[in-house]
Amino acid sequence: MKKKTIIPTLILASVLPASAALMVDWGGDYVTSTQATSRTQTGDNAQMNDGGQSDNVESSFAYDTGTALSPTSGYTAPSGKSGTFYGGNAIARRNSGSSFTATTSLEVIQNGSADRIRFDASNTSVNASTAGAVLVFSKADYLNGFSSQTVSLDQSSNFSLDSLSVNITSLAEYETARFAVVTAGGVYFNSTALVEGSNTRSGADLATDNWSLSTLSSGTSTGMGGGNATGPVLGSTLTDIIGVGLFAFDDNAPSGTSYNLEIDSFSATVIPEPGTLALVGLALGALLLFRRRNA
Repeated sequence: MKKKTIIPTLILASVLPASAALMVDWGGDYVTSTQATSRTQTGDNAQMNDGGQSDNVESSFAYDTGTALSPTSGYTAPSGKSGTFYGGNAIARRNSGSSFTATTSLEVIQNGSADRIRFDASNTSVNASTAGAVLVFSKADYLNGFSSQTVSLDQSSNFSLDSLSVNITSLAEYETARFAVVTAGGVYFNSTALVEGSNTRSGADLATDNWSLSTLSSGTSTGMGGGNATGPVLGSTLTDIIGVGLFAFDDNAPSGTSYNLEIDSFSATVIPEPGTLALVGLALGALLLFRRRNA
């Protein structure tokens, strides 16, 4: 009887696209009551330097990649979900030296099975303001082993972003919100504005989108108003993504503005590059064929 070969089947299976896997997945029941960040709020007179203005920060949780924004007590990530997040929240007077009164807060709001991350900032004075909120999920906390992999936007690397998704329940008064990615070179934000409700950007879109390099710098409020960004560059040029998230900002708001950004879910998926799997499959097929011929 003629022996059946399984080599073509193996090779065919190996070149089929792999399924996307979750790299970040925030959403669900994290708190039994509203919990505030444990970070220290400051009014350090730092300058946001946005839009050509010397904006002096009145109230902020400075953008920081070293100390988490997520609460340290009363906050537990559901099984298999992302928990720790970083970022910042700031508001500044638009004109340096003018009288200004403002507040900021950052909380995880209890909302049944759909808790919310909420950034608040209020300008209670008569002067214009600049504001920004940044949310980042860091590579050290990536799910499913991706913390040890190099993830890129170019759609040809071994591991490429397949999608970014967020559900925004409030974007009150912010001029715009954008997806953001972090590389060793800094924080880049996407050219496509996000809206209240469900937002998803595919990997193909992320690779061909324009991205601007912000002036955000860890440990300060510089750049949190979104101004003075450089670029743009194509997403396909961004490699080794060490953080993903969201950047909302307003460079010039009138007096009395109250900002409110809330999300109840954020996710990022990654898919292996099909060519990598094909090469592995072909190598396995060749090895099995060699063994059959020498059996």
